[in-house]
Amino acid sequence: MAGRLLAKKLKNVLSQEKRYEKERQGFHDIPENPDRINLFFSDIHPLASNKVILKWEEQLVPFTYQSIDLTIWGQDKLVITGANGIGKSNLLSIILNDLSRQYPVGFMPQTYAEDLNLDQTALTFLSDHASSSSSTEIRTLLASLQFTRQEIEHPIGNLSGGQQGKLFLAKMVLAKYPILILDEPTKHFSPTSQPLIRQLLREYPGAIISVSHDQCFIDEVCQKVFELEKDGLRRIR
Repeated sequence: MAGRLLAKKLKNVLSQEKRYEKERQGFHDIPENPDRINLFFSDIHPLASNKVILKWEEQLVPFTYQSIDLTIWGQDKLVITGANGIGKSNLLSIILNDLSRQYPVGFMPQTYAEDLNLDQTALTFLSDHASSSSSTEIRTLLASLQFTRQEIEHPIGNLSGGQQGKLFLAKMVLAKYPILILDEPTKHFSPTSQPLIRQLLREYPGAIISVSHDQCFIDEVCQKVFELEKDGLRRIR
């Protein structure tokens, strides 16, 4: 009788230990709500709001063959709109190239595969780009983004577009960039995730330079709106 009681107690203790370990790591085999994003920026040191970080005066942009005037300040939140195929992503790439010569810049491409090693795991990707963060911090962050225990070890190429997009957001949170350049940042997220993405970016204290067709993102996040046309770039708000 005593042996059975001891075995039962031992089983309960082991079961509790497993449960506590699972809770500590924060991972679930199946996320309760895969669209939930529990993420925020902290310890960001934005550039001064009165600091000019980019100034183009009659800048000749190759793909438009037009001169463009553009001034970007240290805490601007701006978006470039325009028709499909007009060259918005190309313009964003030129801005990225100019700014990254002087400042740390976080970048989210429209096509994630352009900036991802699809054979890497999510854990390795974030470890490579946030070397000051511990494995525990990265695992906790991935858990808050509803990555399962299995997904953090899967090749990134096996993840959904939404999960790949979350990796870029996580990278930006961990790296604490003062400038973000985002090409269609809400495009690959579900309709239920998009309001959370907009809130996250609205509360970001640094500069955001973006391209988007998402009117909710434009209205809720961006203070300055530009339109790229065949004859150049003009501010419309």
